[in-house]
Amino acid sequence: MLLHEYLHALGQFSELKVRWMVYEIARKCFGDGHIATEIAKKSPWALLKGIPLELGDINGSRQVIEIVKDFEQTDDYIV
Repeated sequence: MLLHEYLHALGQFSELKVRWMVYEIARKCFGDGHIATEIAKKSPWALLKGIPLELGDINGSRQVIEIVKDFEQTDDYIV
C-alpha cells in the first residue's frame, strides 16, 4: 500500500497505471504466490472478503467498522 501511495504522490500516473506498476514490482520482488503480490493483484479489500463488517470485542460489546469515504481528499498536501 505504501508503494501505491508513493507512486500517487509523484503525481505522474493514473490509478490504472499505478495498480499495474505495484503489481509488477511486487511480482518481481516477491514472486507470484506471495501475499504482497496477491494484494497488489486483487486489492487490499481481498483481505476483508468473508469478514463481517460488524465485529464484537473480547468483552462482547459490538463495534462497527466504519468505512470513511474520501479520507485522503484534502486541499493541502502533507509530506
